[in-house]
Amino acid sequence: MVEFYKVVWLDASGGGNIGWRPLEELITTKPARVVSCGIKIHEDELTITICPHVILNSNNEVEQGDAEIVIPKQWLLSCNILNTETEHQQHGVNNGRSI
Repeated sequence: MVEFYKVVWLDASGGGNIGWRPLEELITTKPARVVSCGIKIHEDELTITICPHVILNSNNEVEQGDAEIVIPKQWLLSCNILNTETEHQQHGVNNGRSI
């Protein structure tokens, strides 16, 4: 079974390319709150790597991926497993097609 994760994390932001601005305006910039979804292809003590696009083989195992993102764990707000394939099939999400 392929487990998909919803990862909520903070990212750096700023530099809106709108020219010079007063410092009072610059200091109001906040980090961006980001949501990324995909399979977890790697995790270590410092990072988690999520891949949103995958190719499954005939055994429903991940064979290839694209558009991976490495997120420092210090930036993580949450990391949760999304619904499983079986739950989607039970609720008709696949419109009768096999995953």
